Amino acid sequence: MRVNPPRPTMARLVEFSFPQLGSSRPHTHLNQLGIATLDLDEPFITVIVATLLRSPLPRLLRSLEAQTLSTSKWELVMFGPDDSINEYEARNRASKRSRGQVLTFLDDDTYVPRDFLKKIAIRFEGPELKVLTCAIEGDIWGLGQWIRIDTPYLGIGTCLSVTRDAFEAVHGFVVDWDLGRRIGGWRSDSALLYSALESFGVQSYVHASDITVFHPEQMKSKWIPEIEREFYSRFRKWVIKCLAPNDPRLCRFLLEEGIERDPLVVERLRKCADPKREAEGSTRRGSLHFS
Repeated sequence: MRVNPPRPTMARLVEFSFPQLGSSRPHTHLNQLGIATLDLDEPFITVIVATLLRSPLPRLLRSLEAQTLSTSKWELVMFGPDDSINEYEARNRASKRSRGQVLTFLDDDTYVPRDFLKKIAIRFEGPELKVLTCAIEGDIWGLGQWIRIDTPYLGIGTCLSVTRDAFEAVHGFVVDWDLGRRIGGWRSDSALLYSALESFGVQSYVHASDITVFHPEQMKSKWIPEIEREFYSRFRKWVIKCLAPNDPRLCRFLLEEGIERDPLVVERLRKCADPKREAEGSTRRGSLHFS
């Protein structure tokens, strides 16, 4: 007679804020999803989810509940953005409530394999590693095609892990890009990666192709020209070297706006801006041009 093993207990759930629930302690909400909580002393990993309580959230929580990494080694911290903050400020606030040595960021419309956290824990056993990115799979562009992005140095935020000391050293995620207002966007993830590389060197970074985050639905990131301009001005070296070859839309923007004046760089951007490369990247399974 086959007996199903007992379901693992979810790691400690730190108190967090969901304005939509009208409650300062929405633990009951998560318990209704079958998620139990357990107090820990010193978790190694903190999983941080900035969430708007979107409908896929229970799917993510169930995948975390099934993790093979001992619940004594990780915790979950969630924070709900409201009208006054964006997801990056929510992540920064959540990090202050966390206790893990490693911060792993996930979106609420993703889910992960059972060995996801275990693989991350193993990677961070080495003292030099500060930042880790991984592969992402799903209908990411909303074209009805399941694709895989497995390219280093992109810094996609939903598959990003960083040590606490590195996160604090670079002052966390950029919140407003000095634009005087807290807006969305999608470059704060890459900015965190590049800031860490500048502070700790390329030897502090690993892209792990054997670790995957699943993102079945289309990404909701926004293209905001003001952010693209400021992002390029701050991280020009990294954009030219790592991001431009995988981002035709950014290359076209830099050319059309006349932001880059160096003739050699302009020529490189022209090659990267070729629409044919973008079309090929949008359909190729495997390493993908990120646009």
